[in-house]
Formats: sequence, C-alpha cells, structure tokens
Amino acid sequence: MTAYDFAAAADAWSHPPADGIGNPDARIIPSLPDDDLRTLAARIERARYDGMQNYKGLWRSTLGLDDTHDKDVLDFGCGLGVEALQYAKAGNRVMLADISIYNLAAAEAMFRAHGHEPDALVHVQGQPPFFDCECFDIFHASGVLHHTPWARDIVAHALGYLRAGGEVRLMLYSDEAWRLHVGDDPPDDTAAHPAFDAWVRRMDPVGFYADWYDRDKIERTFGDMLELRRFSYLCPNRQYCAAVLVKP
Repeated sequence: MTAYDFAAAADAWSHPPADGIGNPDARIIPSLPDDDLRTLAARIERARYDGMQNYKGLWRSTLGLDDTHDKDVLDFGCGLGVEALQYAKAGNRVMLADISIYNLAAAEAMFRAHGHEPDALVHVQGQPPFFDCECFDIFHASGVLHHTPWARDIVAHALGYLRAGGEVRLMLYSDEAWRLHVGDDPPDDTAAHPAFDAWVRRMDPVGFYADWYDRDKIERTFGDMLELRRFSYLCPNRQYCAAVLVKP
C-alpha cells in the first residue's frame, strides 16, 4: 500500500463518482447553467435509484432518504451533492461537507439549481480528516468511509456534534465485493493484502484506499460508540452494504 496522502486524496476526489456518468471534474460544475445542472442530477438519480444499486428499494429505505423530515443533516463526503439533495427535497436542513473545496462549490450550485440552499459548507481538513460545524441529527456518509483508514476516528469526531438519539448512516463496500472482485475471503488487514492496489483500482478510478465492511466489522469498528439498528446488503450481487447506527 502507498502511504495515504491527504492532499493528493483531496485533489483526486475533486473528480467524484457520478452514477451513470463517471467521474466529472467538479471544478467545471458550478459554471454550468441551471438547466444543465438539473439534467445532470436527474441522470445520476436515475442511475442510482432506478437501477440495481437501489434493488428492492433498499438503498433509499435503509438510508432513510424518503422518511427523514425536518432534521439537521451533515452529508460527509457530499461529492456533487445529489444524495444530499434528496434530504433537502424531503424538507431537511442540510450541511455539505467534503475534503474538496471544488466539490463543495459544485454541490452548492446543484442545490441552488433546484431551489435549495445548503445550511453550511464544511471543508473537511487535516489528517485524519476532521471538521467543525453546528450540531446535527443525521451524519450521512454514502460511499465515503470505506475510502479512508480513519473511519473510526471520523465517526468518533462526528459524535461530538451528533445529538442524542441521532443516526450515523453509512453506505460501504461489502465483504461480498471483496469476494466478487478479488476471489477469496476478505482479510483482516485489507491494506496489507497483496491484492490491495488492484482492489482499490477495481472499486474506483480515483482515490488511494478502499476497505470492506460487513455487519460484524461495523460492530467491531463502531459498536462501542453506537448501536447498530439497521443493516442491509445492496444490489443483487451484494457488493455494497448500508448501515444505520444510533447514538445512545
């Protein structure tokens, strides 16, 4: 494994994944006309929520995208902001957080093109990547924490802002993804495995780190801080999983 370089990661993730499109350059997104931004969001939404990723509606239902209302939400690793936009459409107050300032600008433009205004833009900085913001009810990290070796540190930091009874909502690469793409059972130390670099490139064309999770690993990583309430594998091949954990 190559040593994790936070600055390089911030630059790489300025080409965030956009389902059905690829990895567009976030630097150009804010300059697009509003009609083009709405068209872009609609394409991503169709690819993510009308396809196999949302098989049997499990993506949206497990992560609570349709039944969360009047809450303060932090979307950690917001990318282009399309998933955060789902919360805004449902009547929540949404803060956008990302390690890339270009993603924050792109997500803000996406919100405004849809008639919404983010409550705050939170630049995630430092190594481990930390942040400062107002308190929130929901910490949402979709396709994010499996790309950092500091997932536990980030969640522990977030708990300082998460209200009692609040939720940590995660979408993660699963143990089944490792079996599917590498061909054997997932190792305890993913980064030390000989197939690590190939696994990272198989899962994303950008970024330098990728891990896997299942119910047990989520419990081991976060269970002393949070109570696991929901867990589901996503997609027919179960290469993604989603979890909701609650702060006591």
